Amino acid sequence: EGKQAVSSKAKEVAATTTVCQHCSNVPGITSMGTEDAHKEQQHDALMNNPSPSKRQAAIDDHHRKTLAAKELELRNLHKRINVYRKANAALQKELEGFHNNDCMAQVENKAREKQLLIEQLSHENKYLANLQRTQAKRIEELEALKEHFPSKHHSVMEELRICKETYRMCKEREKLADDRSNKLHQQVVDLTAKNKALADKIRSHHGSQVNADAGQPGHDDDDDDVAQLQVRVALLEKVSKRTDKDKYDRVIQTCQEQLDECKREMEAFQAQLLDKEKQLRLQVVELKKLKRELRELAVDTRATHHVVHKLAYRQQQQQQQPASPKKMPTPPPSMADKKRASTHVRIQTQKTADHAS
Repeated sequence: EGKQAVSSKAKEVAATTTVCQHCSNVPGITSMGTEDAHKEQQHDALMNNPSPSKRQAAIDDHHRKTLAAKELELRNLHKRINVYRKANAALQKELEGFHNNDCMAQVENKAREKQLLIEQLSHENKYLANLQRTQAKRIEELEALKEHFPSKHHSVMEELRICKETYRMCKEREKLADDRSNKLHQQVVDLTAKNKALADKIRSHHGSQVNADAGQPGHDDDDDDVAQLQVRVALLEKVSKRTDKDKYDRVIQTCQEQLDECKREMEAFQAQLLDKEKQLRLQVVELKKLKRELRELAVDTRATHHVVHKLAYRQQQQQQQPASPKKMPTPPPSMADKKRASTHVRIQTQKTADHAS
């Protein structure tokens, strides 16, 4: 019976070892297989014990431990199976959700929104690229204009001076035309008063002559002569009035035309003066921009000179180090040298800006 129990126990141990070998690839079971192997070693050690009671007790103890390990392993496997079932159910629900039409519609809507955003960003990128090219062309034009700017500024100032001088001459012409018009108007008034006085004098003379003729009825020939003279005087007065009126009307019309022409010329010169002032202001603004760009270029030049000086100093150190390792390195430029260099660059920049202005 003891031999049969030992053989059955050996078969169980062999089966357990086989199961452990098969389960060694499963995570969490490898440690259990090592424990079973350790227990098997303990069992072999007990089987070599010659005492039957101890051997039976060891066999029973080994049975209990094996059953407990198997139960623990089964519980762990059941837990792992439950975890896998839950994960499988979650994946199944997620898969069903992906196969749902609403989810597909949402994904398609998101894809269309992203495509629209990509197109919008592409359009904005093209716009920015065009703007960059335009700004680059404008900068090149300003750089090309910077060389011809002093001569252009001088010509514009000369044109402005000519316009101001022409405007002053037009003002003087307008003033002379106003004075002449006032003089002519005063002359017309004086001549009108003089004509009126002469007419009154002629009427009074005519009345006195009529009274004298009434007192001397024998002088018919004299009356005829006086009547003819009066008719001639009246005709001469009418002709003189008409001639003077036409003459003064022509003079007044000529003065008015000259005055209107002067006013038109003044308005045209004022418009030209305003345009020149606007152009001058724009050119002053461009000059300020160019000065600012010159200052920035001067700053960049100073920084570049500083970097070049440092690189030359380092290169000189590297060249001198293998040839004469015991020589002292050349000291860096002092603050006085840097100040002198920056002052020289600033003076050159100021001269360039003054020349441009």
